[in-house]
This record gives sequence, C-alpha cells and structure tokens, in this order.
Amino acid sequence: MTVEDCIPLVYLKPGEIFFDKKSACVSTVLGSCVAVTMVEHHTGFASICHAQLPRCKDHTKCLTGCSEKYKYMDCSIEAMLAAFSKHGINPAQLEIKIFGGANGVGSSPALETAGKIGRMNIEVALSTLAARGLSPHNSDIDGTSGRKIYFMTPTGEVWAKRFKGKNLCNENVSNIPLERLTFHGMKICSPVIKERFRFLK
Repeated sequence: MTVEDCIPLVYLKPGEIFFDKKSACVSTVLGSCVAVTMVEHHTGFASICHAQLPRCKDHTKCLTGCSEKYKYMDCSIEAMLAAFSKHGINPAQLEIKIFGGANGVGSSPALETAGKIGRMNIEVALSTLAARGLSPHNSDIDGTSGRKIYFMTPTGEVWAKRFKGKNLCNENVSNIPLERLTFHGMKICSPVIKERFRFLK
C-alpha cells in the first residue's frame, strides 16, 4: 500500500500540537487530558493538541519562554489559534471539537483524588475559547472513562472509543488495530515518521 492510497497514521503524545495541511489520521489516548481539534476546511489546515493540565502558572510565557507550554490547556489553545492566524485564518472559520477530560484517571493524584483535574481541563478549554468568542461544534467530554481518538485532518471527523483504566494519557497507542479503520474507502497506513508533519514548537 502506498502513501497515495492510504492515510498516514500519526501518534500525538501528551504536550504536543499537530498543525499541518497534509492529510493524516492523528491518534492519541486521553484520560483526564483534553484534546482540542481545529480545522479550516477551505485551506485544509488542521490542528490537534493533547493538554494535561488546565493553566500555566505564568500565562505570559505561553507563547514565549515556557519549555512545557503545550502541556497546559490555555497555552495550547492560544498557540493553535496563533498558528491559524499566521496563515490568515480567522478563528471564526474554524470547526472546533473537544474530547477527553475524564475524572479519576489522570496523572495528578492529588487532584484526581478530589475528582477535579478532568473537569478543570474542560472548563479552561471552554473558557479560553469563549474569551475569543468561540465554542466547540461538537464534544465528547467528562465522565469516568478514558478515550482513544482518531482525528481525520482532511474532514475534521473524530472517531472516539471509550474504555477504563489509569494514567491513560501516557499509554502508547501502537496497540490499536488499524484493520477496521477506513476513510472514504481508503485504509489507514502504518505509523509514519513524525518529521514528515509539522508540530508546533
């Protein structure tokens, strides 16, 4: 199977942001973490983040000197919107979706004991978007189950499967079977070298 007749599969790790106009199926695993997808259909640019925590302690460093800025929900969304703006794309043109934010399955024991981290990630995602006059077109959030998601960048479609477990944000998604996945009749390729695609720095 060649690149021409299949969609490349790309794994998104916690704290990463995919941003590209090349077709891909971006996959990640979410517990209390939250993924936000954005697509601009006319240009083909698409983006997805995998944020672990609600807010950066020093928000002024979100787009400058913070080395771990994309692990935070607020910084990730700001960076995604800034990347679209650099290509002349108005945020109002974006199709936005939100996934994840389960409670009791995240990476911060102190907050998970209180059942808060997933909900906090969701609230910050929604408030950060609302501050820009934006809201998600669709979502699969909250609850107590983790999720495996596949983001099809050509259309903005997202497939989500729920399951239970702990520390899901750090799971490797290479065990997800691809045989049943198709996209408009095209198969999903085996994982490709990530350097072929653009990730925000």
